[in-house]
Amino acid sequence: MSPISGCFGQTHSGKQRGENEDRFVIDMWADQNAALAVIADGMGSYGGGAVAASTVVDTFAELLHESLPESRAERYEMLLSAFYRADARIRNLQGLGTSEMGATVVACVATENEVLHLHAGDCRIFHFSGDRLAYVSHDHSVVQALVDSGIIDEQDAVAHPMRNAVTSCVGGPSSNLRLTIDPQYDADDSDGIQGDSAFRALSNGDVIVMCSDGLWSEVGRDKMWAAVKRTRLTGCVATELSAALLQLALAGPATDNITAIVIDTDRLREGLSQRRREKSSLRAASRVTGVLAERNMDNP
Repeated sequence: MSPISGCFGQTHSGKQRGENEDRFVIDMWADQNAALAVIADGMGSYGGGAVAASTVVDTFAELLHESLPESRAERYEMLLSAFYRADARIRNLQGLGTSEMGATVVACVATENEVLHLHAGDCRIFHFSGDRLAYVSHDHSVVQALVDSGIIDEQDAVAHPMRNAVTSCVGGPSSNLRLTIDPQYDADDSDGIQGDSAFRALSNGDVIVMCSDGLWSEVGRDKMWAAVKRTRLTGCVATELSAALLQLALAGPATDNITAIVIDTDRLREGLSQRRREKSSLRAASRVTGVLAERNMDNP
């Protein structure tokens, strides 16, 4: 994958897992107008989780070979379709005799002014804006349902015995899981600031953190916010914050695989703009070369 200014991801197997079944991808569309970032947290025995997670990121990477639509509705449908294609491919592998497997997923399309995100399961996206945590995605999990119903609170959820039980994933055992993908598209949300919007409007200084549950379950929101504030001062938010978050997670029991992708929106905006200028310069140089070649052919 090509390095993208302002976007960086890191992953670690954790302290108790022999294999890392998390996968991630960060790459850019050829027109240089947007970046794709995806995390897949694999589930399944006998290495099935790694296969499922790899299938997910490979499927999403195929979007980079398509033109990124201009309209929000079409862009949303494009990202949504990758979830269903990955789900079908994993279920087909299971039908061929592979062990039951699946993956929880969070996927983003980041442009200069906004980020589109969708998720299935308990991989999360955090949006830090100004001096606050502006948004956290809503898990598809048993524990989240208990919190929503008021049976337990957020503090109880961290140590709940069913904290790892998800209610949605890509692939997975068909008997007790169905694929739910959120947030839903809202045509009336023109500014991207409504509570559960799939589109998040980006302001100067904003930071996006995408992560698997192995990270956020170890690193509370307060510690994550403190790390964001520290790295904002360094000018290297994406690389330093992703590393800092992994170290915070590894300071605990770290019983699960750990993955974080950080998007520094200021640096991303600069990187996208610079790449477009470079591409424009190359096109201009190519046109000049072509004109000169034509003149030389006309005047041998």
